[in-house]
Amino acid sequence: MANTSLPGMFLGATASTNGSIGLVPQPIAGQENFVLLGDGSWSPGASVTTVWSVVTSSTALADGNGYFANSASTLTFTLPATSAVGDTYQIAEMNSGAFTIAQRASQAIIFNGSTTTTGIGGSITLTSTGGTISVVCNVANTRFQVLTSLGEFTVT
Repeated sequence: MANTSLPGMFLGATASTNGSIGLVPQPIAGQENFVLLGDGSWSPGASVTTVWSVVTSSTALADGNGYFANSASTLTFTLPATSAVGDTYQIAEMNSGAFTIAQRASQAIIFNGSTTTTGIGGSITLTSTGGTISVVCNVANTRFQVLTSLGEFTVT
């Protein structure tokens, strides 16, 4: 006779405990290319490739893209209105001009222990040359976190 009972929920491993066999957490829309990590979370994984572009004028950010800011004046990169958890955005300064990451209504960015003012008034601005920043969405559409940065930034 076949076993018709379903296993329990999958539990991810930690640094000190093993995980358990079971049903995996349900991925959400937009995570079709994500991988399941050993801790039980979904991640874009190493298979996601960043597409880099040189930009000379202000632009809206798009998931999975990297931008070389190539302008003598400050360029503004605006967060997308719609973003899924795990969407990433990267910017590298390429000329002597700075860049700003601008937000839309209800959005905020966490940076090095500080959080920008929620909404259109909040932003992060590079204030030194040669700076880079990598940002990930950690609450769909509204909250973002800086993963890495190089250079000096102002948080407003």
